[in-house]
Amino acid sequence: YGSLEAYFGAAGIKSTSYAKVGDKEWGVNPNVEQVEPTAKVVTIAEFNAAPEYTESLVYYELTGVISGLDANPNASIYGNFDLTDETASVYVYGLNKAFTAVGNTKADKTFAELGLKNGDKITIRGLRGSYNGKIEVMGAYFVKLVEAGSGDNTGDNTGDNTGDNTGD
Repeated sequence: YGSLEAYFGAAGIKSTSYAKVGDKEWGVNPNVEQVEPTAKVVTIAEFNAAPEYTESLVYYELTGVISGLDANPNASIYGNFDLTDETASVYVYGLNKAFTAVGNTKADKTFAELGLKNGDKITIRGLRGSYNGKIEVMGAYFVKLVEAGSGDNTGDNTGDNTGDNTGD
């Protein structure tokens, strides 16, 4: 499944969302209804101690304060940032506006539509993964804005990122 487009002057399938070869499947089967999974509510410290999603496809619900949206140019497109609560911090590798499919770990570039900024306290759900030894929230999607912060995305990171979001 994908989009039929010109590829090197010939017809080809691009933006592939699902494929099946023999018994092996990749992506999300469009013929199977996707049901949002239940999530285990944890602190970020508990999330960091959890097993990788490759071992256990468990979704976790985290609440914390956003920081680092100014860390790289793609952060505000894909939703790459640090999330901090009173127990720890974790890197969020892509935040989607809504749930898409169980096991989906691709950011769909809908993050900007949320209008989130440094200092905002939010709740998200996602899988526990890692990249190059760094723990990450993968396949994350937005649940709710708990409290708007006073930060912005201009690089000065003026929002309160202590985890209590009191603005002190």
